Amino acid sequence: MHIAERSIVGMVAQEWYVLAAYFGTFILLEVRKCGERIAMHRVARHALWAASVVVVLHSIVAAAAMIRRFGLDFVVIDYALVMTLTGGLVYLLGCMFEETPQPAFARSQRPSMSADWQPLERMLGPSLCADFMFMGRSEQIHLYKHRDTRGYLNIAPDGTCFRYSAHGYQPIRPEEAIEHVFH
Repeated sequence: MHIAERSIVGMVAQEWYVLAAYFGTFILLEVRKCGERIAMHRVARHALWAASVVVVLHSIVAAAAMIRRFGLDFVVIDYALVMTLTGGLVYLLGCMFEETPQPAFARSQRPSMSADWQPLERMLGPSLCADFMFMGRSEQIHLYKHRDTRGYLNIAPDGTCFRYSAHGYQPIRPEEAIEHVFH
């Protein structure tokens, strides 16, 4: 019994080693490819796929070892079948992360409320736009909210910036708008 326990512990240790190596490599490649942003849906997908491969491979190795020791019987077949099906389910779970998940409000938006990122991209460049959320429109003014500072950047399609006050949207210089949103 002691040998069986040691082999099970060894198998689990090897399984985690493979998963950790895969995770580390994939995250490093994501960081390298995307700057410091990591697409977590891709990390989850690949982690689940790696786990499914590890589960299936270990079930095959363990079943082969049990057949050599004890011969072919129902327990060995049952173990191999259950582990292979488990690996298949984990793989299918990873397939759920094929596309970038969208927040619930993005899926339920009306077509008239679709985000227009062009005014913000022209002002800040595409790399800084990732830190903003499109909040909607007020007439022709596009409303963008910064994720960290929670400040608004209100921009018209022609690039005019606005600040909301008690008197409505008042035009301001782009430098003032940027200072307001980042501080």
